[in-house]
Amino acid sequence: MQENSNITEENEIEINNCDSLIYPITDSIINDLQYIIKEEENGIYEGEMKSGEKYGYGIFIYKNGEKYFGEWDKNQRNGKGILYKNGKINYEGYFSDDKKHGRGILYDENGHKNYEGDFINDKKHGKGILYNENGRILYDGEFINDEKHGRGVFYESNGDYLKGNWKNDKKNGDFYYFYHNGDGDNFIKQKYLNDKRTDTCWKNLRNHILRHKYRFICLLILIIIAIIIPVVLLLIYFLVNCEIGDRDKCLTCKKMTKSCASCNDGYELYKGKCITYQFMVKYFFSRGLNKIITYYNIKNYDSFIKIKLNGEEGHDLSFDSLKFPKWGEHTIYFYFDKEKIDSFSYMFSNIENIMEFSFNPKCDFSRIVNMDYMFLNTSLLTINFVNISFPNLVSMKSMFSNSYHLESVYFKNFTAQKLYSITELFKNCTYLQIVDFDNFSAKGLSDISYIFEDCNSLVSIDFTGFYSDNLETMERMFYGCNSLLFVNFSSLTTKNVKTMRDLFEFCRVLSSVDLSKFDTSNVINMDSMFYYCEKLTYLNLSHFNTNNMDSMFYSCES
Repeated sequence: MQENSNITEENEIEINNCDSLIYPITDSIINDLQYIIKEEENGIYEGEMKSGEKYGYGIFIYKNGEKYFGEWDKNQRNGKGILYKNGKINYEGYFSDDKKHGRGILYDENGHKNYEGDFINDKKHGKGILYNENGRILYDGEFINDEKHGRGVFYESNGDYLKGNWKNDKKNGDFYYFYHNGDGDNFIKQKYLNDKRTDTCWKNLRNHILRHKYRFICLLILIIIAIIIPVVLLLIYFLVNCEIGDRDKCLTCKKMTKSCASCNDGYELYKGKCITYQFMVKYFFSRGLNKIITYYNIKNYDSFIKIKLNGEEGHDLSFDSLKFPKWGEHTIYFYFDKEKIDSFSYMFSNIENIMEFSFNPKCDFSRIVNMDYMFLNTSLLTINFVNISFPNLVSMKSMFSNSYHLESVYFKNFTAQKLYSITELFKNCTYLQIVDFDNFSAKGLSDISYIFEDCNSLVSIDFTGFYSDNLETMERMFYGCNSLLFVNFSSLTTKNVKTMRDLFEFCRVLSSVDLSKFDTSNVINMDSMFYYCEKLTYLNLSHFNTNNMDSMFYSCES
């Protein structure tokens, strides 16, 4: 420091010919902030100070070669900043008490992005994404104390990926391995304990057959010719010749008595009477014994639920003993005593092989108040709410969460005026593409937060015809919708909304959105509203009250 600096009595220094420092040297004091250049024990500080402490924006060049550009408070790095090591960026994001804390990006020693997500006390903690040195995503999910912990997705270099739960950086529990074998995307279920497979030999063999099924076609054809076809022909012979009077002995006989009449739409013939059914469900059964419903908090299902299987009536529902034909699609009609059920919560959660589900518009659902988690973690592909009314329904929280194969949902002419919350309604529905809100009426609806979180395949959504006058929470509605291009909010009423925090966070390809009709007079939180909307180029905020917009446009590079 002999040639390039002069140290004053107050331990302040002047630095000459230092191109890396941004601010010009000045002695002015503005708003109680003093701008100085100061040499300390571990390096040189240039920036703002208040009451003798580093405060505001400043630069610190450490003697070990590290550099920090960013915000300070009480002599510590606090707020947004960038840290450099060995001349390359090391971290960009938020600090608290000199530690990485909040949202940030961590880079490796070569300056390549290594991790992007949440930090707590210098450790990866929360939701984040790991990258390799080529920028390819390795892991997208949850972390605790620098370890993968919670739900996440691990991506293979060949495009396959694994979904499940991690514990202490190791795979634990049920996982779904998604792969592409020339016949579209497929998946197999796997079990892990501390990163080790615990599947039985039979399940390993079954998974191998599913993944390489075309290699078994010739063998399967031989088996069909040699065994199955003669058995089927024999069964057909007995079915065709089954007499009506032998119905009790010949349970598979599908002939109807002459007294049976046909029923109108919305009704099904059951024991000689036309009865209103509640649900129509299409299943694909791959085993001889399948569970078709979950009785979570509803007692005595067996006493009043009946079903009609493939047009044949008379089946009483028994969860552990009802057998279905192997390998086939089946249509089931559910009947139950409407006076005994007031909740559909968890009703079909974790049930495999559901393909299609429809509510019957002729049915009275006035007693139903709760549909939380009704289809949690199912293989449902499409569901129909057309012309359905739930006059006393209050909550649909996480109704379809983790239904990874769900592609389309139709709410046309759906009415639920007492509905209060649909938070996380489609969370982690990664294949969801179509949601029809045409004439969706829920005037009491208040909470629509997290509704489309991590819906990676959602390209557009139209809220035209979505009627609700009491919305208060729109937090993280489209968080992580990486494919979202278009949103129509033209009929959405936002006059009572208080928070829009993280509304479009990580909508990386969204380039424009029309918010001209948004009423934000009561909004108190817009933090990170467009965080990492990297392609965003146009917004109309002329009617916005933007008093609180911290990090609202962070990393909107376009």
